[in-house]
Amino acid sequence: SRLAALCLFLLHCQLAVVPCAIGDSCNPLSISLLFQSPARAPQLTGIVLGASASIDLHRPDGSFQAALFPGEAPEIVSADQQNREIYWSSAASLYLRRGAFSGGGVTNVISGYNVGGGVLDNTTNLLYFTDNTAGTVYRAERDGSSPVLLGTPGDSPQAPFVWGSYLYFPRKDALFWLDSEEVTVAAPGNMFIAIPDPLGRQIFYSIAASGVFVSGTEPGAVPVYLTGSGTPFGIAIDPYTGHLFYREGAILYRCSIRGDECISLHSGLTGSGIALQFDRP
Repeated sequence: SRLAALCLFLLHCQLAVVPCAIGDSCNPLSISLLFQSPARAPQLTGIVLGASASIDLHRPDGSFQAALFPGEAPEIVSADQQNREIYWSSAASLYLRRGAFSGGGVTNVISGYNVGGGVLDNTTNLLYFTDNTAGTVYRAERDGSSPVLLGTPGDSPQAPFVWGSYLYFPRKDALFWLDSEEVTVAAPGNMFIAIPDPLGRQIFYSIAASGVFVSGTEPGAVPVYLTGSGTPFGIAIDPYTGHLFYREGAILYRCSIRGDECISLHSGLTGSGIALQFDRP
């Protein structure tokens, strides 16, 4: 038993019980050790960046790979890792669209709203989106049908995300969460984007003219400065390698999740929005 415990600790073994009794001659302990590799974390395969006239796929090192959705001019870009789809919105063009990780398959999900971002809740298969101009928040079916008004918080809500039983969205003066039409301040700041890391431990913020900030997850959290000096028009987290990606001006940066060790991956960017692709959810 000590050998088995040591094996599990050092070599990530898996115990398999042999189908025979303790006293049988097949094995005095009725146990065999089957060695297998540790579970592998999802690996980053691509960085999706919104441009002024396309949505482009870049390699993890920042180099350009391909135009995924030519002709698009997104403002907010997000990734649905489970369904391997990219969502993007344009308040100016009144739509929310999605397409496959590999490009193509573009679907117009929401039309007629000044959409400031949308998110699919994979647990309920319901879609949430905001109207930037009207200051409203909606829920709809995955295909965009049957939109239901959830609340009117005002002041340009956008980039919603679902966390537990609450819907979060940044506004010009704070991050809010919405529950049963009640709007509650979660964290203060003039926010363009707020995102949780995929492991659900922290919230990262793009705060206008101030850079990237981070806080805990509890309402009333105070964002703490990480890096940057302008308005990041897109932030994304790879928690498996501990990397923060953000774009400020025309430059794409990669930093440690602590906000240091920053390097420029790509320059000459136009447009806004960033999302990451992993090889599995």
